[in-house]
Amino acid sequence: LIQNGRLLTLPLVAGDLHSLLPDEDRRRLYVAMKDNLLSTSLDDITQNPRKLYWPASPDRVQECLMAGKDPELECANFLRVLQPFNQTHLYVCGTGAFNPRCAFIATSVFHQSEHQTLSYSQTECGKGKCPYDPFQKTASSIVDGELYAGITSDFMSRDSAFFRSLGSRHVIRTEQYDSTWLQDAQFVRVAPLSETDNPEDDKVYVFFTERAQEAEGAAGKVLYSRVARVCKNDIGGQRSLVNKWSTFQKARMVCSVPGPDGLQTHFDQLQDIFILHGKDKKNPLIYGLFTTSSDILNGSAVCVYRMEDVVRAFKGNFLHKEGPQYKWAEFTGKVPYPRPGTCPSSTYGSYSSTREYPDDVIFFSRTHPLLQENVLPLGERPLLVRVGAHYKFSKLLVDRVEAVDGTYDVLFIGTDSGLVLKAIHLPREHGQSQEVTLEQLQVFQ
Repeated sequence: LIQNGRLLTLPLVAGDLHSLLPDEDRRRLYVAMKDNLLSTSLDDITQNPRKLYWPASPDRVQECLMAGKDPELECANFLRVLQPFNQTHLYVCGTGAFNPRCAFIATSVFHQSEHQTLSYSQTECGKGKCPYDPFQKTASSIVDGELYAGITSDFMSRDSAFFRSLGSRHVIRTEQYDSTWLQDAQFVRVAPLSETDNPEDDKVYVFFTERAQEAEGAAGKVLYSRVARVCKNDIGGQRSLVNKWSTFQKARMVCSVPGPDGLQTHFDQLQDIFILHGKDKKNPLIYGLFTTSSDILNGSAVCVYRMEDVVRAFKGNFLHKEGPQYKWAEFTGKVPYPRPGTCPSSTYGSYSSTREYPDDVIFFSRTHPLLQENVLPLGERPLLVRVGAHYKFSKLLVDRVEAVDGTYDVLFIGTDSGLVLKAIHLPREHGQSQEVTLEQLQVFQ
């Protein structure tokens, strides 16, 4: 970790380190790993951490081994969800040797002794909250006491889904086994974002990469990066989409550079998202970290998006496919009212719930989740590009710094080779940007 400009190392045995959760109030850092949840001091991370040992149950480990899974890399409890639930508890989920389990964990447990153990009886079913397979990318966020999670929700990792669970409302998810909604999705980030001052209009956004139906054909499988959103007050439909999202929509996020022949080189594999809130809370900057999906070109890029451009894409036209032999095209028919994707609100008078929406609105939402307009980055090109390097970008953190001559965004970019890049984002006129790399730091070999 980089702290006050110094490189500090957690005293851990090398292994599966999945996520970090800082707690500024208590000055603690929680670390989710294989079979362990750790707590260490934010002020001195070199101290030995306190451990909560949470293994998979022996019965499940045996079943996992009998299914032909790897004893070290799969048949254990890999912690994949680590979220603050309230002032006193964390909500944590693990793969449980292909039997996902979750638990509310009191932060006070780490004060009792340096080593604690969580038993199976203290946990609950984690299906729809955590993947079975530790190699599947997942993203989650707790919003108003409810868990929003993008996961693969079955043993075979075929059912990509976006869920809402916990809380008093019924579990709700994306349509199952419908490739128009999600196809082999790899989830990256879930975030609540408010576009207006009306809380009834609040939405939760999810960023991911998936196989793009609209691009498949002679080229075979094509990957696109996406941003999707749902209304927080969505409770599904009355006769169709029962306990399924009725406001789910998605758009493509483009991060590309033009080549000498005019063709775009796309960075289509989304690796990380960092949302930077400024003075205008309704219009944050969204930093996206991308890599190429091609084996021929090894490249990475950072693109920056404005929230208002994301919202504009969701107000645009829908894509439509008439049948199996047809190509995807702009929908030119009549869009029902209220417009699919609209949150139920007092603004619309007679519709206080998604279950009250007319059948044609729900049907359209089920058959037309994809928007036509792409979300383009600032300046319509990446802020930073690396091609042909011995590494690929993997993680991103952005810090806004006040200087004498203005405000700058400082980027810390992690790579798969252990190198950390420090770069600065210099805004220019007419929406253009410039990147200057300040430092390269080799964190591990």
